[in-house]
Amino acid sequence: MMTMDTSITSINNISEYLRLVSGEETLVVGPTDGKRTIAGEDNVFTGHINSDFKSWGLDVKGNPCGPTKVAVHEIIKDGNFQQIFSGLSPDLNSLCLEQDQVLEFVKHRSKWLRTDRYATFFLCKADGEFFVASVFFDGYSRLIVSAHRLSFGHVWFAGFRLRVVVPQLTLAN
Repeated sequence: MMTMDTSITSINNISEYLRLVSGEETLVVGPTDGKRTIAGEDNVFTGHINSDFKSWGLDVKGNPCGPTKVAVHEIIKDGNFQQIFSGLSPDLNSLCLEQDQVLEFVKHRSKWLRTDRYATFFLCKADGEFFVASVFFDGYSRLIVSAHRLSFGHVWFAGFRLRVVVPQLTLAN
């Protein structure tokens, strides 16, 4: 039994910081036209939209995208954004979602968002700058979103089981 648990754990831990929680389930974000921005979606984020999306110049339209498979991970080791995302791939561009894709995920895959006021993180890029959109429910079940720079040095505590959503990676053998 111990060997079986260890092998399952190693398969699901694709980085030292993250454990796959979406498992074998195929999660697809539908096609998007790239026209929606997080800052403009107060009908989705009814709790609050952090003003940093506008003040940092992140309120920019993205590129159209076809259907995209995504994976949901849970943080299992304390780390900052740079450590957490770089642990998945040295190519951070491969981990980014367009803002329109984040909105599609939030609207149509909300059961995968972390609850109880804990965040789910999405890596995005606007005008050449990486940022993390942090989505969570407030105490009244309203969605809130805030922006953090990838370089934000805060260490996220693994005990809170925060989540990370990225395009599904193909692992090389």
